[in-house]
Amino acid sequence: MTIIILAGYFIGFELALFYTTIGLLSASLTGYFLSKRYGMKVLDKLSSNEEQKLEMTNLFNKHGVLVIVLSRAVPMLPEISSCLAGACEMSFKRFLTAWIIGTIPYLCVITYAGSISNLENPMPAIYAALGITLLFWFIWMIFMRIDKRRTLRENQ
Repeated sequence: MTIIILAGYFIGFELALFYTTIGLLSASLTGYFLSKRYGMKVLDKLSSNEEQKLEMTNLFNKHGVLVIVLSRAVPMLPEISSCLAGACEMSFKRFLTAWIIGTIPYLCVITYAGSISNLENPMPAIYAALGITLLFWFIWMIFMRIDKRRTLRENQ
């Protein structure tokens, strides 16, 4: 997020949006296609804990689109979710749609905040960073609570 804010500050909104989109898309597509090709071998590199891998793949198979959309709230989670999408055989169209829904609005807000911030007034960038992170975390917490209740009801 910091690099994206700084890109907005140094090169302006439009160029920062363009270049950060290309960069994040390249990283996500690399993770997706490598994981699609090599499958669970990639997940073995991410985690050696079998229970954790099973939990990740179950959550992703059940709610993969939402995981991709909300993954920007946590560092490294977007890359991990891209790898999970490939390893779990999510269709490319579905992956790309979820990526666009979760990433483009995020990039617009963050690069714009960086472009209107300066050394005398860094508050737009600070508010955007805090606001986006808190919003995504809040939505994720609500989702997890609803999913937990639904799972408990199904198991009764």
